[in-house]
Amino acid sequence: MSDVGSVSTQGSQPDETAMPIDEQEESRRQAIKTARVLIRQFSEHVRQRHLLLGATEDQVGFVDVITHRMTGSPILNYVAPRRNTAWVSGKHISEGLAILKKQGHPGVFMYPDVLFPPIFSNTLTELGLQHALDVPIYAYKSGHRTFSAPVLPTAITIQPISQQRSMGNWWYIWRNDQFEITSSAVDPMQLAYDLHREPTANQINLVVRRYNFPIGAARITLNENSAHIATSALLHDADTIELSHLLLAYSLQHALNSGREVIFVSGLTPLQAEDALSLGFVDVGNIVCYAESATMFNNMKGQHGSLAQPVLIP
Repeated sequence: MSDVGSVSTQGSQPDETAMPIDEQEESRRQAIKTARVLIRQFSEHVRQRHLLLGATEDQVGFVDVITHRMTGSPILNYVAPRRNTAWVSGKHISEGLAILKKQGHPGVFMYPDVLFPPIFSNTLTELGLQHALDVPIYAYKSGHRTFSAPVLPTAITIQPISQQRSMGNWWYIWRNDQFEITSSAVDPMQLAYDLHREPTANQINLVVRRYNFPIGAARITLNENSAHIATSALLHDADTIELSHLLLAYSLQHALNSGREVIFVSGLTPLQAEDALSLGFVDVGNIVCYAESATMFNNMKGQHGSLAQPVLIP
């Protein structure tokens, strides 16, 4: 999470429009407080997604142990702080990791960084875990704001499609190297397909068409009060800054139209992150993953081979 309310010391003349130091500090504290609330909500959103995919949850002291009997993926087999905790002892983490090991899974611990002091990472390295992954999280809180996505070019449409059609589209996308895929590491759509568990009532699927030919898609996962723009894809020759911006903007629009209070997005490239901030998203911190191996989360994009030509179902 970026610093809030920093003060420039350049130049000899004071900035008469600058916020007073006390107000800056209060603004910074409020920003951190808001980020903590939002990233807790994101953590709960992701936890519910994992449970919908068939994972189970057990409590050991002040940690939760998430496991899945059908897959060894570290995304569905990990230890995390219990809800509303501000510190977790190494003893409780070690006990949770022991449960993973007993079930044949490597040690993985995930936590939101803004909820814990930087020194907390020392506890994890002392347990033999290595820093493996940071997932930046961005949030858009609806509040009383009115958001209107920009007007689309004449040749482009971005519309919701049925679950049946979206399944065919995504099946081809994941197996096709013609697509540029942006996917959240902690809410990965491909796991639902691999496990043959797709919670159809808890998502919105969009398709992007150019001259009525499908060239991209987006998946928005839903929880009671939150939505997560978890996956998007565009054909390489269509993956322009303009079209990427339009897909994110229309994903946000459809997520807001679902009535959710807060919309999250993650898994973005630096350029996409800048675009999200320009739309009104704010940086609320990272989901940090420590694991037995620092490379455990490599190559989790979900490509399973490729087809000679891109094929989507109109």
